[in-house]
Amino acid sequence: MEENNKDLSRLLFDGELLEIFDEKTLGEYTFREIAITTGGEYPNFHKISFNKKNSIGISELNIGDKIEIRANARGTRVEKDGKTDYYTNLSGYSFRVLEFKKDS
Repeated sequence: MEENNKDLSRLLFDGELLEIFDEKTLGEYTFREIAITTGGEYPNFHKISFNKKNSIGISELNIGDKIEIRANARGTRVEKDGKTDYYTNLSGYSFRVLEFKKDS
């Protein structure tokens, strides 16, 4: 059962790069985030984080590039002040450019 859960958390996104965020460090964890949109009639917007090792090459991307991202969905349960909440993080592990931004 656990092996199947690992497979279900693997995601593939194709989208247009909207924003590249500065590198952040929380404790010992260093990461970089990007935002993409899937476009289409009902566009979705996603913020995906990459750990320091997997973020190599992000600086070479350009806003407007069409990219493919492979990511895992990571979930966390937080209990605070008698309330329980759940958070999902999209953790990227690879990306590639599908189409470079066209100059206007």
